[in-house]
Amino acid sequence: RGDFQGVRENTTAFYEALFRLAGMDMAWEVVQSLNARINRLRAMTIGSTGRQKEAAAEMSRIIEALKRRDADAAQKASEDHVRRVAQIAANCLRESSQA
Repeated sequence: RGDFQGVRENTTAFYEALFRLAGMDMAWEVVQSLNARINRLRAMTIGSTGRQKEAAAEMSRIIEALKRRDADAAQKASEDHVRRVAQIAANCLRESSQA
C-alpha cells in the first residue's frame, strides 16, 4: 500500500529472524554493517512497478518452504528472490546513471 518504510522495516526484521534462528549471529552483524547500502537498494526495488505483488509472492514461497522444513525449496526460493532483486537494482542503477 505504498508504506515503503514499513516494508523495509519488516524485511529487515524477517532477515534478522532468519539469521538469528539459524545461529548466524556473526553473519547478521556483517549484514548490519552493510545495511545502509542494502536499504538504499531496497528502496529502489520496492518502489518499482509491480514489485509489491511480486515480492509478496517471493516471500510467501520462502516462508512456505520454511514451514514445510523443505531446505531445498527454501534455498531455491531465496536464490530466485535475490536474483530478481539484483536484476531490478541493476536496472534502476543503470537508469539513474543514464539520467
